[in-house]
Amino acid sequence: MASRRLCACGSGYQTSAVNLCMLYGPILNPQNSDTLWQIQEVCRRKSKRIAMETITGNKSKLIAWMGSNCVKQVFWPRMGLIYELQKYIQVDTYGKCGNLSCLPRMSEKCQHLMGEYKFYLSLENAECSDYMTEKFWDTGLIQGAVPVVYGAKKEDYERLAPPGSFIHVSDFESIESLANYLLLLDRNEILYQKYFEWRKHGEIEMVFPPLVPSSFCDVIKQYHLLKRGLLTAKELSETTWYQGCRLEAASKHHEHDFKTWGPWK
Repeated sequence: MASRRLCACGSGYQTSAVNLCMLYGPILNPQNSDTLWQIQEVCRRKSKRIAMETITGNKSKLIAWMGSNCVKQVFWPRMGLIYELQKYIQVDTYGKCGNLSCLPRMSEKCQHLMGEYKFYLSLENAECSDYMTEKFWDTGLIQGAVPVVYGAKKEDYERLAPPGSFIHVSDFESIESLANYLLLLDRNEILYQKYFEWRKHGEIEMVFPPLVPSSFCDVIKQYHLLKRGLLTAKELSETTWYQGCRLEAASKHHEHDFKTWGPWK
């Protein structure tokens, strides 16, 4: 058997510790042979008729964002983008980085609250390939808000997400033009409903396993491969996935840096 490499998620930790990480590419790409877990599944079905009004008609609020990492653990000027967007359109911000709260943060109640909004800002902490977390899948698509997305490149979303289900920040020359487009969709129900056409042909199911002991059987297998010398340790920073991210020192990223920032395409 050929030797494989184990990804160690952090540097500076004990070398005797086993620290497996699951990069977003391997998790989300079912064709990758190193996949341990998959967090979502896009299920296609025969086309069926859906009354769009039942999905879009009960939305009384415009845009929401929920965040707990404001600056230090964010590798692009995300807060600057939100502040800029708020100059042109109402954005309700929840969590440590906002002025509204919903507790417990990851509860079903808070997830459903996001579904009362027409749009949800699914803005990831970093600019990395395939980096699409529960912000996009669960808090956005499953709850019925149209995700306004940034983190992975648009081509990654197009490859993995239902077609026509999201709005990517990189499509707009300025945040003002993004705001104007969102206001247009707010006024025009027919245009807004186009972002839900995919629901006629499929649905999204969250399949991330529960955090119970049996969920970690594959991790134990990886550990035994490591002990037998068939798996070698590799720092996260050494992986092709990590090196493909657009990363800078987080301490530099305050809202004022937004003026010199531009989305990657």
